[in-house]
Order: sequence, then C-alpha cells, then structure tokens
Amino acid sequence: MKVFELAKKLNKKSKEILDAAEYLKIQVKSHLSTLNEDEVKQIIKYFRKRRFFFFFKKYLITVTFNFFDNNIIFYYLSPVSCIW
Repeated sequence: MKVFELAKKLNKKSKEILDAAEYLKIQVKSHLSTLNEDEVKQIIKYFRKRRFFFFFKKYLITVTFNFFDNNIIFYYLSPVSCIW
C-alpha cells in the first residue's frame, strides 16, 4: 500500500503518515513510497492510541489507551501541587 493510500484510508495527510513512519523507524521517503503489511499495521496502531488525563484526589493520572487492541499501554500517577 502506498503512503498516500493509507493517508486517505485513515483520513490523514500524507505528511502525518510520514511523520508517524519516521517515529516508528519505518523507512519511507515520500507519499509514493510503498508500505508492507506489517508497516501498515504499525502505523494504524500508532494513530489508534489515545491519551487521557484525569485527577484523583491530589494526583494526575495519565493513561495511554490503544483502541486497536483495547489495551492500556501505559499509565502514570504524579502528584499535583495546585495553587488556587
């Protein structure tokens, strides 16, 4: 699949796909580059990740959730010092 075809399928710009590929260490040069099946899956997973932030008592909780396979990838609990 070409980069521009994947961009169209995911409703993204080719530049966003190229940036994601670079982040994932996938070698692509332009929107006409071809991606193999595994690379396409990696890029789709990249765009399916969502990050949520919420407060519990005096802590900020950050959760990264992957909608592709319904797994929590990472969570982080950090103390919050707020001055109101």
